[in-house]
Amino acid sequence: MGNDITGPLNCSNALAPVANCNFLISNANISGTTIVGTVVIDECDPCIKVASGALVSIYRGTTLIATVRANGCGNFVFTNLTAGSYIVAVSKKGLISGSKQILVADNNIYMLNLLLKRDCSKKIK
Repeated sequence: MGNDITGPLNCSNALAPVANCNFLISNANISGTTIVGTVVIDECDPCIKVASGALVSIYRGTTLIATVRANGCGNFVFTNLTAGSYIVAVSKKGLISGSKQILVADNNIYMLNLLLKRDCSKKIK
């Protein structure tokens, strides 16, 4: 739980696809309290790549509120949320899932970056 993207990237163009996507909050259909974010993959090397197609789910307690797929740039958005505590979970086949708890207030926009990891103890062929 709580996988954050932290530390420097050692790969000069690792997130270049994200920059080319022009995912702007103003382009999203924002209504009420909103969580927007990007899912990336730690590939067991210095490069971090976007996780297009990752399944992103939002829960309030144990109740599933909504599920979306990250777009081709790894971006996702949840709108019309009410104030409170949520858990945002992310998964993609072949990767170690992650989740993050977030507390939101009414009529605010929150950025949340999620990290999926590859099991680096296994040899990648």
